[in-house]
Amino acid sequence: MIIGSTLLTTILGLAGTFLGLAILVQVIQECWKYLFSTKSSAYERALFAFIGPWARLLMKPGVLPDLQVDGPFQFWRRRPRGKLLPLDRTELVTAMERTAPAWVRRALEVLRLEADLLKAPSSPPSPALRTLASELSAAERGSPGFTTANEVSAFLREWNVAVTPGQGVSSVALPATVDAEALLADFRERFLPHVTQAERTFDQLQRNFDFTYRRRNTLITFCIALTLSIAANLPIGRLYHRADTMSPDEAVAMAEAMQKLSDSLAAPDQAHAAQYDRIRARLLRALENMSVGQPEPNSPNATDQGWLSRFGGGLRDVWMRVRSGGPLYLVECLITALLLSFGAPFWNDLAGTLLRLQRGPPKDAEPESAAR
Repeated sequence: MIIGSTLLTTILGLAGTFLGLAILVQVIQECWKYLFSTKSSAYERALFAFIGPWARLLMKPGVLPDLQVDGPFQFWRRRPRGKLLPLDRTELVTAMERTAPAWVRRALEVLRLEADLLKAPSSPPSPALRTLASELSAAERGSPGFTTANEVSAFLREWNVAVTPGQGVSSVALPATVDAEALLADFRERFLPHVTQAERTFDQLQRNFDFTYRRRNTLITFCIALTLSIAANLPIGRLYHRADTMSPDEAVAMAEAMQKLSDSLAAPDQAHAAQYDRIRARLLRALENMSVGQPEPNSPNATDQGWLSRFGGGLRDVWMRVRSGGPLYLVECLITALLLSFGAPFWNDLAGTLLRLQRGPPKDAEPESAAR
């Protein structure tokens, strides 16, 4: 042992304890994130903050059923609304274009086909564009979408399209040549400005979502850790006192067991299933040892009065501890929660470093150092 001080043993035991508690917090957090679909809600919040009110159209029931997934309690699609997970650039642009009015979607489809077919800057219009012009001319005044059809027709007139009066929307006479790509770009800027803006700034939207999701996860982690530290009576002073009473072998065994548990959770497989069960049992026994002492068998609290009575008694015990401990007890629980918020990877790395210090250099390295 390179360092035989009691302080190193205490810190090692404390790191192993925090690693086990951080794993427990991580498991609870994953369950919370699944049950309440925090990723979907964070994405909806980021979309609304970045795109604006247009994002609410994507969340309406039945608008994007093929891009939504079932919620945690939605085992089959009984309700029209699901959960919208993060979309890539193409999926988001396509989804936003599908919320546009019918005439805009129809014109966008035709103009996109026109741009794919006509690669030259000046080419004769295709039959699809002629069909669109006929459909615009056939729109009747007062019919659904008449205003949008009139706006699309006015847009085509701005592109030097000759028109003749008709019964509904002004009939359109197509020019001899058309620049399809420029026409499509101008149309999207005119009728879908929010879509083009989201397409240009998609990378910033992703960064905003990542920041929102990480911030929400950090808050959830801290709240779970604080609740656990108060409910299980785990202030930092009590944890330090327990680690201070550990022997070096106990501290090493605790750190190694928690590291194995962390590794098995990171990459679970069938070969580590039995080992995971044994380590999980150790973790539960360790948490039981850190919890408040059980009542005596003959005490009134030991009688089985149902889970609701036991739950109420547990809440009373927590309240009594908070009242008797005062502000100092809450501060110690806050410190515990803050340290647990560092996460299991941090405590896993720290426990590994402390284990190497506790064990000292490898034995095969000693003769080489002595020979030098």
